[in-house]
Amino acid sequence: MLKLTILPLNAGAMCPVIVDDGTEMLLIDCGMAGTYDTLRQTADLKEVDFSRLSKIIITHHDHDHTGNLAAIRADFPHVEIIASAIEKEYIEGARKSIRLEQAEEAIQSAPPEKQGELQKRIDMLRQIQPVAVDTAVIGGEVLGWCGGVEIIATPGHMPGHISVHIPELQTLVTGDAMNMRDGSLQMANPAFTLDMDEAARSIEKCMALDLVQVICYHGGVFTGNVRQALSAVVTGYRAGR
Repeated sequence: MLKLTILPLNAGAMCPVIVDDGTEMLLIDCGMAGTYDTLRQTADLKEVDFSRLSKIIITHHDHDHTGNLAAIRADFPHVEIIASAIEKEYIEGARKSIRLEQAEEAIQSAPPEKQGELQKRIDMLRQIQPVAVDTAVIGGEVLGWCGGVEIIATPGHMPGHISVHIPELQTLVTGDAMNMRDGSLQMANPAFTLDMDEAARSIEKCMALDLVQVICYHGGVFTGNVRQALSAVVTGYRAGR
């Protein structure tokens, strides 16, 4: 029987997801660097045997989604890491993190009182260790475990952002393609999204899926009339543009 477990970090500010079919155990995103022990402890509290981990899907290369990846790979070198072909280059260090580029650019024109904070962010981002991605996807793939996990290309927040559709559970794990706030679905955070119009188109694509719940990395679970909620998110965004 397929089982899904959320591993909330930082009081639910980040929500990695475990999907377990009894043979394969999948982790979707893995938290910020320095929270690996907390991730393992949270798994223990949720009665998840983390030592059975066999797959990791990374939705995109932001540090709060990839920060523990190197620590996991060190403990579990056999684990298969899956990401989009675009995000793979950033995760592996072949290309500089977009967030690092943004911070390095911002510090050039920042007032003196902001430079210390920006430098701390730059230092943190530079410390994220690159990790090899085993399997690159582009969207549309159906992976042959956990009931047939489907990769959905959901660019906008990041160029190669992907979401994970779990048809057997009628569930979409969105990464940062959407957020939950005050009990309702929201667009990707505009402060950190590269292309909001593309993000809206990605949400529209998800409206065709048969869903009973959406799990956002920031904010957690939405249940109810998902198609209606997704439509309202996109309509609201376009009306306020």
